[in-house]
Amino acid sequence: MQVKSLVSREYPEMEVVATNYPVPPVKRALARLAGYLQMGLLGLTLAGDKIFPWLGLETPQLYNTVRDNKFAYCMAIWFVGNAVNNALISTGAFEIFYDGRLVFSKLAQERMPMADEILRALRG
Repeated sequence: MQVKSLVSREYPEMEVVATNYPVPPVKRALARLAGYLQMGLLGLTLAGDKIFPWLGLETPQLYNTVRDNKFAYCMAIWFVGNAVNNALISTGAFEIFYDGRLVFSKLAQERMPMADEILRALRG
């Protein structure tokens, strides 16, 4: 929001609208799938003792290790799941449009704009 305050200070009459850059549909679907997988793994970690017998399955040997370290596995699933989800939905975009015209693109220039660049682009 630093850009909004910079522009509002220089051009008080100008309306600044911040929106999220759209995430591609494939990445959005993968992020949703990763969230479901994360919740499923958390549920399995916490309730595997009941889930495997309920499904009529023998409890896997691997689950015994997980059961003995539930807290650590839950924390790992939580943090890794969130990191994967954030990586999938992060576009890295910072685009500035003025009057329908693109005046700066972080995606194209691979850097953030300087304050004077923004003001210069809005002037002309």
